Formats: sequence, structure tokens, C-alpha cells
Amino acid sequence: MHHTPSTQRDRRRAAGFTLVEILISLGIFLIGMTAIVSLFPAAAILQRETTQEVLANMAAESGKAIIDAQGLTYAPGTPSTGDLGGYH
Repeated sequence: MHHTPSTQRDRRRAAGFTLVEILISLGIFLIGMTAIVSLFPAAAILQRETTQEVLANMAAESGKAIIDAQGLTYAPGTPSTGDLGGYH
């Protein structure tokens, strides 16, 4: 059976949260938020590295497609005469 406060003073004391409860909950909240915020720099670094890798692969595939489309072959030791040095 639930006890209901009988006087106004008892009712006021039973309602709401204490300062200690609020401070503890704020501390837990801040620890959680700090953990979440600390993930953002790591995620940004990984995203930048992934973007650079994708762009590098696209550039390499594009260069290979150009070489293949022109029917060029690589001859080691051939002096470089331009952007496609060693290919003839």
C-alpha cells in the first residue's frame, strides 16, 4: 500500500528531485556526451582517408582505361618523353 503525505510540508518534501539526484544525473549525462563527442574527430579522419583512397583508385582506373583505350604497352627502360613515359 502506498503512503500519501498528510501535511503540506510532507507533500512538498515528497515532490520533485533533490539537488544531489540532479547533480548525479547531470554527471552521468556529461560522461555520456563526452564519449559521444570524442567519436567525431576520429570519424572525420576516417572519412577523409576513405575519400582520398577512393579518389586515388578512380584516378588510377581512369589512367589505366586511357592507356588501354590507346592500345599502349609498357617497355621498361624506354626514355620518358611525356606524361606516358615508358609506354609506346
